Amino acid sequence: AVVSTQSTWQAVVSTQSTWAVDGRTLYNSMHDKIHPLGRLRNDVTYRNVYDFLNCLQISPCWGWMNSDEATRNKTTAIGVQQDQALQAIITELNNSNAFRNIEVLYIPPLFDEIMALAAQHGYEHWELIEPVDGFHPNQIGNYYEVPVVWDYIQKHAPGFIPNRNPYNHAIIQEFGDQGGY
Repeated sequence: AVVSTQSTWQAVVSTQSTWAVDGRTLYNSMHDKIHPLGRLRNDVTYRNVYDFLNCLQISPCWGWMNSDEATRNKTTAIGVQQDQALQAIITELNNSNAFRNIEVLYIPPLFDEIMALAAQHGYEHWELIEPVDGFHPNQIGNYYEVPVVWDYIQKHAPGFIPNRNPYNHAIIQEFGDQGGY
């Protein structure tokens, strides 16, 4: 996301979009569940689908959606290294003053916090994951992701959250309350 505040452009770099870095949680949450392709006969698990896609060499996420635990562990180690490198690059960019009018906020993986919040409302890990692909967050996952990321930004970079538009009242008077849309 990119936000313009006065003369400074702010960019948010987040690894939340796929809840990256430790995808083992995704596999562990989904591998033994019935995939939508297997609902008719209750006979095709996510592990079966992952293995099939890997066999065809068309898996979108071979490293984590893999029945081989060593592969998942190695992929996680690589993900952690890449995440650390991304964080270092963003820190260096912000400290270098190379771009005087750009500030970038790094948001670390907050998967555990998202899962904990959802669990407080009775959801299990697998219920936050898109059932068809088995590794992206679904709408429930996105719902719980928003307050966790918002809280992170408020705590670590409150300047990224712009002030409320002082003309909101006039806009509502002119156009009515459209529910924030």
